[in-house]
Amino acid sequence: MKKEEAKISFALIKIVTEQFAILNEYFKEGNETNLNTKLSFGIDEATKTLLVSALVRFEQNNNPFLVLEISCYFLIKPETWTLFTEENKKTIFPKFFLEHLLVVTIGALRGILHAKTENTAFNTFILPMLAVNKLITGDINFTLSSSNGEQ
Repeated sequence: MKKEEAKISFALIKIVTEQFAILNEYFKEGNETNLNTKLSFGIDEATKTLLVSALVRFEQNNNPFLVLEISCYFLIKPETWTLFTEENKKTIFPKFFLEHLLVVTIGALRGILHAKTENTAFNTFILPMLAVNKLITGDINFTLSSSNGEQ
């Protein structure tokens, strides 16, 4: 059975706000604003957990004035985990599955950004729609010696 055809069982078990900051001194109304993003992935083979982290930085003149990073922890059922594990001790998560988890993570990030900036001038900074199929370039491989993957 192909991974795309198999039933993938997982649950979002925890969301952690890793960092949040508003740096008023770097923000000036009317100046051009840039958005930088960073994604990272990690696994815990013992607990069958996949971590998806997303960091956003709103910047002006290369100085961040609004920073938010979150991590979402997804528990993968053991029978699903075995679909992604190969005999050579590699765990390979397919792009389509990672895209789905990233959509969940970015949605959570949007909600946290709104909640943390509500009733402030920074609530107008909304994370734009992102083409997650372009953010993840391919499957991500993990081995026992390396449990973190980055895009």
